[in-house]
Amino acid sequence: MMENVEQPHVEQPPKHVPQPERCILAHDLNNSLNLVLLRCEMLGDLIRDNREAYQHLVLIQEAARQMAHNIAGRPCHLFGTFNLVKIGAW
Repeated sequence: MMENVEQPHVEQPPKHVPQPERCILAHDLNNSLNLVLLRCEMLGDLIRDNREAYQHLVLIQEAARQMAHNIAGRPCHLFGTFNLVKIGAW
């Protein structure tokens, strides 16, 4: 006769596991900021000789990088942390 041995409880994974890319707002902001940084880099090559314009462009780049850092460093409230793709020399 076999003894009734209690099996340990094994948790089953949820049927639907959310994916990080589902955080649409962070994804859209990430794409837009990458475009801003890329365009700033391209524009910088064209206006490097115009010191005043170039200084303004550098400030725009710094603000965009700070926004990108803030987005990349915070978890998506629904699904986890979002990673930012780096473009250019930053």
